[in-house]
Amino acid sequence: MENTELAERLRAVFTDVMGTPPVNGLKTMPEDTENWDSLAQVRLFTAVERDFGLVLPKQLMLIGPDLGAFATAMDSAQ
Repeated sequence: MENTELAERLRAVFTDVMGTPPVNGLKTMPEDTENWDSLAQVRLFTAVERDFGLVLPKQLMLIGPDLGAFATAMDSAQ
């Protein structure tokens, strides 16, 4: 994600959902965040879609990729 404003907004959404900022920025992985479980993944997915007004690929509902995967999908969805 090139746009730093969008990256900052994504970090803010992540912080709201997880209750903690992404420790490694867009490179934050689920194992880096104690609260990032499958339910949190779905909550993050729906929060990003709602807050950014985007439709993301449903594969992002599966836990696994880093936060940057959301950024990449957001770039593709715009």
